[in-house]
Amino acid sequence: MLRRPTNKGITEEDLHAAARDIFTLGWSLVKLYFMIGLPTETGEDILQIVRLAGCVKNIGKEASGRWPQINVSASSFIPKPHTPFQWEPQITMEDGIQKQAVLRRELAKLKLGFKWHDADMSLIEGVFSRGDRRLSKAVLIAFRKGCRFDGWSELFDFAKWKEGLSEAGLDPHFYTLRRRPFDEVFPWDHLETGATKEFLIKEYEKALELAGTPDCKAGKCSDCGLCDWKAIRPRSASGAIGCADEAKTPVLPDEVFRMRLRYSKTGESRLLSHLELMAAVIRGIRRAGLPIRYSQGFHPMPRLSFGQPLPVGIESVDEYMDMELSGKTDPAGLVEKLNREMPEGIRFLSASFLPLKVPLPSGIMTEYIITLKDGPLGLDIDSERIDGLLRDFLSRDSIPVSIEKEGRTKDVDLRPLVNGLSRTDGLTLRLMLKKASGASVRPHDVLACLLGLPRESASLIPILKTRSVQ
Repeated sequence: MLRRPTNKGITEEDLHAAARDIFTLGWSLVKLYFMIGLPTETGEDILQIVRLAGCVKNIGKEASGRWPQINVSASSFIPKPHTPFQWEPQITMEDGIQKQAVLRRELAKLKLGFKWHDADMSLIEGVFSRGDRRLSKAVLIAFRKGCRFDGWSELFDFAKWKEGLSEAGLDPHFYTLRRRPFDEVFPWDHLETGATKEFLIKEYEKALELAGTPDCKAGKCSDCGLCDWKAIRPRSASGAIGCADEAKTPVLPDEVFRMRLRYSKTGESRLLSHLELMAAVIRGIRRAGLPIRYSQGFHPMPRLSFGQPLPVGIESVDEYMDMELSGKTDPAGLVEKLNREMPEGIRFLSASFLPLKVPLPSGIMTEYIITLKDGPLGLDIDSERIDGLLRDFLSRDSIPVSIEKEGRTKDVDLRPLVNGLSRTDGLTLRLMLKKASGASVRPHDVLACLLGLPRESASLIPILKTRSVQ
């Protein structure tokens, strides 16, 4: 029944048919997303989530002959501005926790996985969803109390946010639990989206009556106020949707070229993660108008390959990536075009064509230059002491350390992985690291052991990757 007030035109039969196709084609894992706390929701609606998930599981067994894995995810509904439910109260934390408990219990009976959005996090999201400028003070207070990266549940601190709101003189329930009158002036009323407030009120009333609004692309105009019937009008997408012409029309093999590019990542860009680096490069390629090839399918992606991720905070002048092109392009001209579109600190140094099947270089040894004198730690150290530390480090047959990575701790012997470590000039070190038996370490792990520093402090020492040896 909740598909009607939310204007979802998909039927349960549509879901059954899609699930049957998915399991018939060989997939064995499906995740189902649901919303709890919607207006007009009843206790029976919560149990229907369990019934529907159970139906999908049974369809999987019928289609494939084995029980599939079904994961159910439930999030609390948060009313948003410029929607028919902007006047509605949000579900309380207590109600959200109670509904999640029912789902957890009933889904467990059917051996279905269950994930949920924490009710306290949903409360804070609701506050900021329909908040006003007074919340800026609460944000500043929470920030000063240490709130960071609150989108990650393990770092979210509800108590500090409550303190921030309280010290700012704000009641979170003022933003979340009130049913707002139609004549209330909202903080976002000065923003125009096209849809009128009168239309949203009518949609709100129809939602409470469980009456849907037909899709105006196939039926009668709903007179929402968005279209001007000139530049803006309802229409269905025509043809295949892709990121480029290459995503729509298959490229013949003799039209495909592979180019390898060498680039540097220095300055402020050293703080970019590997995913952020990839996003910056892809945006630059699009802005440069390069004839990049795309993968086929529903979600075309640029045909790019990057080398091993560089640890965050380390600079490098010897990074590599490959791209596939649908036309032959002058390498020097391509480098020039790309560099005009790159953010500061990312610079392409050279490019050359290669056969399609040549793999990216994966060095067995990597050289780093470490500068101790320019780091933010203010190390009280001189050349003589460094020489002593180096002699002691290199004279040891084994240097066992515990390295934490992605929440796991692993015991590693540093000594066989250090192929060379020496002082080149003043307080500058040259480090050669190699891979051995699948084990590898980062240069900051070596520095932490050499200088007797915590890993977090050692990570602040400037390091430049200069080359990889094949």
